[in-house]
Amino acid sequence: TDYHNNFGGTSGATPMVNGFVGLLQEMFTDGLFGNALPLPATSANRFANRPHMTTVKALLLNTAASYAFSGATHDLTRTHQGWGFPAVDRAWGQRQHMLLIDEAETLAQGESRTWYVYVAPGTPEFRATMVYADPPALPSAAIHRINSLDLQVTRFADGASWWGNRGLDVGNQSAPGGAPNDRDTVENVWLQAPAPGVYSVTVRAPTIVQDGHVETAAPDVDFALAVHPL
Repeated sequence: TDYHNNFGGTSGATPMVNGFVGLLQEMFTDGLFGNALPLPATSANRFANRPHMTTVKALLLNTAASYAFSGATHDLTRTHQGWGFPAVDRAWGQRQHMLLIDEAETLAQGESRTWYVYVAPGTPEFRATMVYADPPALPSAAIHRINSLDLQVTRFADGASWWGNRGLDVGNQSAPGGAPNDRDTVENVWLQAPAPGVYSVTVRAPTIVQDGHVETAAPDVDFALAVHPL
């Protein structure tokens, strides 16, 4: 009789998310997102073909099912639910309509990278998620962020733009305008019922204090990016 008849809290969430991540890694190493792989997509090569941690995180967050809420004091506020519940079915359904960057680009101080994507008429929601790994800060630091990357989505037709995470503290719709986020290593832009047309998705590097991509000699930072549906 030494058992529990429920499966909740972190004891339940940890193995559940781990299972979802395992499925995402299987899909990635099968090349289902149109992603290039260093070796043939076979079971024997799964470990060698695995995505970076940042890419798995971006893919997991960009396809999560988020609960509706309004305001910073709602019970389902962002600080309570995070970015939502993992939804591998959404990742599967969008596998042929996704832009996925697996740390394939690096940014030095002041540089940026831009992708132009097309959003079809009738698209219910557009999402972009950028994730980068940051070196650890000193425990006593006032701001626990070393390098800073920014995510920005701009609508080509009228120049309307959205910075990462702006407005997502009080709902599931990004707020236009404002200023870039200078705190978080995860940035999202979510647009509900976006107008169809061409959008630019840009990642900028305004602050590079410490080398985040040690494979190259120059001080730079790599990142992961997930965008759907395209």
